[in-house]
Amino acid sequence: MIEKVLKSIRRDRERGGIELALMLLEGLRHVENPENFVTEIKNLRPDMAVFLNIAHYLSHLDKDNVKNWIDEQIEGIKNLPERLGKRVKENIGKIRAITTISRSRSVLIGIQALKPERVYILRGYPLNDGKRMVEDVEGITEPVLLEDLNMVDGLRMSDCVLIGADCISPDGFVNRKGSLPLCIVANYLRIPVYVVSEELKVVNNFCEVREDIFEYIPSSLVTQFITEEREWKPFIR
Repeated sequence: MIEKVLKSIRRDRERGGIELALMLLEGLRHVENPENFVTEIKNLRPDMAVFLNIAHYLSHLDKDNVKNWIDEQIEGIKNLPERLGKRVKENIGKIRAITTISRSRSVLIGIQALKPERVYILRGYPLNDGKRMVEDVEGITEPVLLEDLNMVDGLRMSDCVLIGADCISPDGFVNRKGSLPLCIVANYLRIPVYVVSEELKVVNNFCEVREDIFEYIPSSLVTQFITEEREWKPFIR
């Protein structure tokens, strides 16, 4: 069964990192010795920090504690929206409009918490998953789909940029292509950039980019990072 789960995760280009992590953890629940799959998990999707962190914990935990840790992580992911939404609201406060790119579960949680009047969503070439994000946002507030090259139109009407991440390191983060120019233009226009993500995506070393749909964005372009457990301003060298 776990081999089938691993194969599905390798091929999946629709779900985000946390959704895939939940799929993996639920699969590992039914494995007698989850720690035996550390190498395979580590190499699943190198761009996604969730798998690097899961592999790290499985390799360092006492064997008797592995099952309990897996159960705790599954429960934590299920309770994540409430915790993350609360931190986003506390740190950003009341806003009228935001700009984002692509499709992100953590950003959607932030939108639900902030309840802005309007959300400008960049299409997110080449996957064009901003179009699906529009459908997600429609039940919360008014979404406006923009071509990536028209980002300035949304930014000039926005109070901030809200963006997700697949990996966060001390020096920056990895997200879908188009995130870097969005952050650069937002900085030029002096619009704050908030990276909203999950703690399981935070690593202590450098985030590696291996797939051409992702790109690295330096911390110098970020106003604040927010996860369900904490918030911090980037260290600028």
